[in-house]
Amino acid sequence: MQDPRTGEWVEERMASLEPSKTWKPDPAQGLDRFHRMKKAQHRRWLGVTWAAVAASVAGVAMFLAAPATCAGAGCAKPVTGPAAALEQPAPSPAPLPVATPAPAEPAPAPPVAAAPAPAPAPAPIPSPFNYKASGSEMAPVTAELYTDYECPHCATVFMGVVPEFVRDYVKTGKVRFIHRDFPLNMHQYSKLAARYANAAGTLGHYDAVVHQLFRTQNSWALTGDIGTQVAQVLPPDVMDKVRNLVANDPHLDDTVSADVAAGQQVRLTMTPTMIVTYKGKSQMLAPVPQYELLKSYLDELLAR
Repeated sequence: MQDPRTGEWVEERMASLEPSKTWKPDPAQGLDRFHRMKKAQHRRWLGVTWAAVAASVAGVAMFLAAPATCAGAGCAKPVTGPAAALEQPAPSPAPLPVATPAPAEPAPAPPVAAAPAPAPAPAPIPSPFNYKASGSEMAPVTAELYTDYECPHCATVFMGVVPEFVRDYVKTGKVRFIHRDFPLNMHQYSKLAARYANAAGTLGHYDAVVHQLFRTQNSWALTGDIGTQVAQVLPPDVMDKVRNLVANDPHLDDTVSADVAAGQQVRLTMTPTMIVTYKGKSQMLAPVPQYELLKSYLDELLAR
C-alpha cells in the first residue's frame, strides 16, 4: 500500500515547478540577452579565424624567405672527395624577388625579377673561351644562361628548352647566346664536370660534351665517373687530350671563375638563371621558364 505522504510530496514538487502567477515574460530583456550571446559568439569566431590567418601568413613568409638554389633531386649532397679542391668560395648575395607568371593572357610575360638598373653589359668572354658563345655578335638581344652541371632542373632546361631556343633565335641572328658556369658548393662533382666541358671546348667539342653531361647527369652525379660518359661522344685521341687538360691545365678554371664573378655581379641566387639584355637593359629570368613562355617573352621584346 502506497504511503499517502508520497503523493502529497509529489504534488508539492509539481506545484513548485509551475511558474508564479505574478511572473510575466519580458520580451525586451530576452531579446537583449540573445543579442549579447550572439555578439560573444561572433567575437570568439573572429578570434579563431584571425589566428588561423596569421598562422598561414607566417608559414608563407617563411617559405618565401628561403630561395631555392637548385630544383629536383640530388641538390643537397655534401662537397667531399677530390673535387673539393676545385671549389670556389660560395657567393652570398642578397635574395632577389621572383615573380610568378599568371597563365591568363595568351602571351604572358615569364617570371622576371628585375636585375640592377642600369645593368652592366655582358662580361666579355676571353678569346680562349669563346666556345661558350654562339650566334651573331650583332644580335639585338644577348642571353646568358647560368647552369650547374649537377643541377637536375638545369639539365631539364638545357635538354628541353635550349635546342628550340637555339634553333629559333640564335641561329636566326636574333639572340647572342652565352653559356656560363655557376657551380654550386652543394654539388660534389659540378666543377669537375665543368672542367671536362671546358677542356673539350678548347679542342672544338664543347656542345657535344655539354649535352652529354646533362644527358647522363643521373649516372656520373652518383659516382663522379665523368670521363667514362664524356668518352662516349669524343674520338679516342681527343679524349686523351681532354683528360690531360683536366688533370694538368692550371688555367682551365679561369673561365669558371669569370662566370661566377659575372653571376655575383648581378646577384644571382639560383640555377638555372637566364640574364636577357636588350638595348642596355637586363632582366633576370629565374628560374628559366618553359620554351613557349620564353618564346612569348622574346617575341614581345624583339617587337619593341
